[in-house]
Amino acid sequence: PYSFNIGLNPSFTLIFGDTEILFENLTAVRDYDVDVGLNGVSRMYGMGVTHFFKHQTMAVEGGLRYHNNGADMQFLHSDGVEVYAGGQMPAWRDARVYLQLSSRAYAYAEADPSNTILNHNTITRDETETRTTLGISHDFKEGMLKSWSLNGQFAHTTNNSNLEEFDYDRNV
Repeated sequence: PYSFNIGLNPSFTLIFGDTEILFENLTAVRDYDVDVGLNGVSRMYGMGVTHFFKHQTMAVEGGLRYHNNGADMQFLHSDGVEVYAGGQMPAWRDARVYLQLSSRAYAYAEADPSNTILNHNTITRDETETRTTLGISHDFKEGMLKSWSLNGQFAHTTNNSNLEEFDYDRNV
């Protein structure tokens, strides 16, 4: 296998009427067979708030997350902060459309000694990733697909780096 990962993902939600406050954590231990420099513990801590409207058919959300992507080789180790916001509303009966926006700034612990392109082996990467996701989800309430959901989404990601070879745009 390429890697063995094991993780724990506890979350806790407080509900106050139409408002929810989420506390979340994702901790994963990663052990790679080939890319041993990526071995380490990845952690994410977050807090978010969601508020529902119109009998909980519409919602807005926002939050903050801290990411620490631990790695044995420090040029692969990064940490940073993510801010996100989004919302959802009905599209048709048993379906909702949603929009999510996020921006994540992260910095690497040290420069990649093997990155000799334009003498970048002395520059530590700093990056900002922005993502916009537009989606639609339909919940089947009866028939052969009862209790199933069909989801479709489009996501656009832009990564801006202080090292141009790590700049990219991606559509999924």
